[in-house]
Amino acid sequence: MWRFKTVMVLAAIFIMVPIAAAGADSTFILSTSDSDMLVTMSGEFIIERGEYSQIIPLVESPSMGSIYTAYDSDGTISIIDAGGKVLSRGQYDSVYEMGDGVIYVVESSLTGAMDLDLNEILPCRYTQLVYNGTDGFLALSSDPYDERSDGVYFVGEDEVETATGAKVYYGLGTFYEGLMTVIDASNNRMGYLDGRGDWAIPSQYEYAGEFTGGAAIAALAAGSGFIDINGNWLVTPKYAQVSRSGESGIILVQENNSEIVLLDPETFSPIRTFTGEDIFFSAYYDMDIAIIYLDDCTLILNSAGETIMECGLDAEIDAWQEMGGRFVLRQGDWGEKCVWLCDMQGNRLTDAYQSIWHIGNDGDEALFACASFDVIDYVDVETAWHDRVAVDDSYSVDVVNSGGETVLSGLNCESLEYDECGALIYTTSSVTGAMDLSGNVIVEIEL
Repeated sequence: MWRFKTVMVLAAIFIMVPIAAAGADSTFILSTSDSDMLVTMSGEFIIERGEYSQIIPLVESPSMGSIYTAYDSDGTISIIDAGGKVLSRGQYDSVYEMGDGVIYVVESSLTGAMDLDLNEILPCRYTQLVYNGTDGFLALSSDPYDERSDGVYFVGEDEVETATGAKVYYGLGTFYEGLMTVIDASNNRMGYLDGRGDWAIPSQYEYAGEFTGGAAIAALAAGSGFIDINGNWLVTPKYAQVSRSGESGIILVQENNSEIVLLDPETFSPIRTFTGEDIFFSAYYDMDIAIIYLDDCTLILNSAGETIMECGLDAEIDAWQEMGGRFVLRQGDWGEKCVWLCDMQGNRLTDAYQSIWHIGNDGDEALFACASFDVIDYVDVETAWHDRVAVDDSYSVDVVNSGGETVLSGLNCESLEYDECGALIYTTSSVTGAMDLSGNVIVEIEL
């Protein structure tokens, strides 16, 4: 039986909020234009500069810990562990993981599968392969990207291939809540296959989206709506646009450009309506926040459909699930101090900066970079083209937590990201390096 185991020059640094440091044996990736390196929190180079052109985190293996894909300059891909040991090496086209507890390996354009301990499950003999999450794979053996139809096979634990009878165009999708959307080659419409490759919901849709919480967006020629896992309509397919904010958040539907209706995600009944002459909305798929663009203002809504903030028409919102219930608001032209970190109650947690971005999470704590910099106006007289650019080496970056409290301040760097091992990885115009959250430089190299 298969066993799937899912499983810069730095200046003016002030410590404001202490955060526990990661272990010294944790590793992070440091990059230059020509090479990636693997470095420990104590500053030891596990992979030196020049050994690999690129290193990418792959998965956490139950037996081997963190493992990575490493690319040689000739394109050869190896799988290595956190100590730099080569665990697997071959003429791979690619190696990837889709969050389903399986590592997919492509050689000579054919795909095979390994478990998270790098034991082979299936050899590389399929043009496409997708694990069903329980007892096997759906597979194709013909080119999924040409204009011919492709027969779908189920490959079980005995590695026996069984034709399902389904024929599809343009390849396989991904399983969500046990169902996969595909295009049926018999009628060129979309439907849903189950884990064995049988039609769970017949192909009848112009569009069929992924299931979340037992519901999916689907469309007929008449319009879009929502269906349940049996293909029954939860929301009548009559709308020009439908969307959902987060897994359990509000549903938004729009029949024309003069009315937007918010629906309750459980009963699908209307809970709020907006009207105007030319209005539209934006819903964030993985976060319970939605934006309504009215004729005279922009509204930010929470998962209950309540307005948490009213902004001008020029408001821009940046939000996703990893930001821990925070969003970044910009209201003004680029280069101005018009960007704030906000919470889901509409409170502005920071002063205005010129740029704010999410750099990573320290455990459950989201961290953000808040940047100030000098700006110059650039005008091309011949074309009358106008632009604003940041002045090199003028950046001053503060690191703040999700409460808006300053962790570090005054970092002179142009880019900043946080690795979960505890390293702040930064770049200036001349160096790249890493420091811990106490401001201690771990390593720094010239670009």
